Amino acid sequence: MKYKVVQCYGEGDALNMEMTDRWNTFTVRADIGRQTVQLIQRGPDVRNYVLDVDMICKPEWPENTPLRYLQKTSAIRHSKKEIMQVVTAWRHEIEKRLRGKIHYKTPSMYAGTSICSDGGLLFNPLQHIAWRLAAPTAPPYEYLTWRSIDGNRETISAFSDVLNQTRQGTTYAAAVCKAFHLPDKPSVRRYLRQTSAFQAVVIKKAMSITDNIDNLITIASGLGDVRNGIWRDLRVIDFLQILAKRYGDKAVTILLKNADSRACWELSDTAHMYSRLTRQNRKGFWEGMHVKVRELHDTIMDLYDRQRIAKQDIAITPEMQALVHKVGSYEFYAPANTDQLIDISQELHNCVKGYADRCAAHKCIIIGVRNQEKIIACIEVRGDEIRQAKLRNNKPASENTDVNRSILTWAKQHHLKPCQCDMTSRTETQLAV
Repeated sequence: MKYKVVQCYGEGDALNMEMTDRWNTFTVRADIGRQTVQLIQRGPDVRNYVLDVDMICKPEWPENTPLRYLQKTSAIRHSKKEIMQVVTAWRHEIEKRLRGKIHYKTPSMYAGTSICSDGGLLFNPLQHIAWRLAAPTAPPYEYLTWRSIDGNRETISAFSDVLNQTRQGTTYAAAVCKAFHLPDKPSVRRYLRQTSAFQAVVIKKAMSITDNIDNLITIASGLGDVRNGIWRDLRVIDFLQILAKRYGDKAVTILLKNADSRACWELSDTAHMYSRLTRQNRKGFWEGMHVKVRELHDTIMDLYDRQRIAKQDIAITPEMQALVHKVGSYEFYAPANTDQLIDISQELHNCVKGYADRCAAHKCIIIGVRNQEKIIACIEVRGDEIRQAKLRNNKPASENTDVNRSILTWAKQHHLKPCQCDMTSRTETQLAV
């Protein structure tokens, strides 16, 4: 690449621009013997130098070189096809000569390209060539993935060691196992070849949870990919470490085995609530009745709620007492304390526990509905109207004909205006009358 430098100097209206007379030359060269890409720059405005590209310590390459000017705002857009033809021919020649050196065929070094707003036209393909020249059997290089874990000295040192080994003939997977002290087993090497180039950091986290090689890959996969996985959440890792010791690896693999976005959110929420429990409550949780894996979230949430919402008595006023009634087999009752509100919330999977302070201050009235001691609904009353009437999972009472009819009857007896969105049904109203 040949270019001239334009210099600007002066201030305000006296700003001047001056172009140098002599050309600068910037060369990208593949050193097959040393398995590295070199940058060679010569010209009157720069000191002559030869620099080896380091994709671990300098992952932004070639962003900080003259190649960054090959952007969509430049004239390069008119010659993109020709430029890529040159790069493709260069890549094929590198692949051919590299095969001659290492004596086996490597996967293609091809990488998709676009005219990046920052790095320029050749940002992706040149990065990938530099990476795969150093580590011929490695998965594709991903700039954003490395950037997401860059900054950790131990990780940088380990991956630098990986490239030193691969340049000496060691396969990528074997080099990673050695540098990160991973079990050098077929299943681990296969996983490293099939996943992101930097997935070793996730396996390392999985090793802090289990030392069983049969469960290691399952747990590592469940922790997610290196860019977006839950392996970054230290509270999740701490919780899984304790869970593995208390319940065994099987409980951890069950939690992580089909960890979609919802399951990951629930696990993270569980771990964060657990971290906020008092030491006494944590001890009570593990030493109490064995909780099924699928019930961990709700059980810990209940413990956290009871800890967060200090037990308060809710004085039963004459107005509240008047609403206590029985319609058929349905018992309408007023919770006497905030723990009973939490019981309703836990049973119905809703947020009525959040009304604790308002109920204690008599700013609203919550009425629970039981049938043979099983909580099946809750009602919010304000003044002379029902604001909400909810079944399990916040479903409206109108979805259960029998419950809806009983609530309508109860509302009529106490001169309460029904909730239009949760209870209204012409047929049910007629039946109640």
